[in-house]
Amino acid sequence: MKSSRWFAQLLVSAATVAAMGAMALTAGAGPANAASAPAGAAAPETAVVMTTSTAGPTLSSATVHCKTSTLKGNVVSEPGGWPILAWFQQSTYWCYNGKTVTSHKTTYRAGVTASGTLAGLSYTGIVAGTEGWHCYVAAGSHVNCSGNTEYAEGGFQSCVPHVNCESSYVYLQSWENYKGQYFHN
Repeated sequence: MKSSRWFAQLLVSAATVAAMGAMALTAGAGPANAASAPAGAAAPETAVVMTTSTAGPTLSSATVHCKTSTLKGNVVSEPGGWPILAWFQQSTYWCYNGKTVTSHKTTYRAGVTASGTLAGLSYTGIVAGTEGWHCYVAAGSHVNCSGNTEYAEGGFQSCVPHVNCESSYVYLQSWENYKGQYFHN
């Protein structure tokens, strides 16, 4: 059975990261020596970059097909969208039979890169009350649970001791349907 992969990226503005004020960016060359940033320098903006991949279909029986799709959001420094400071990832494995989504399982992972650690960034977990899923009647169908959606928001925080803390969030949501189609925010 042949497996295919595809990728997409979307740049979305996010909150500023105060601790990044100590990290200057040189034009196209990445982070400069952190000590070279002037005292009181404004923190660079952060952004979220989304990457998604889909593998499948994988034939698990005569009539049920299964796929795995992964959606990843990166917290990056602006301008330029570099370096990646942290990431939040949603992976969904789902099966469908041409009428309904027969099963699904979604997991979330997150991490902070070395650049994010130097900036004082940390992962604070899935934001309370933002994680969930439900099934729905997908377009082109009249059958309940012919589609599923899963969603969660990962939280990140950067603190400058005795100054302040800034938060960044990555919200991920995906939809799968009875035809094996995958969509995301």
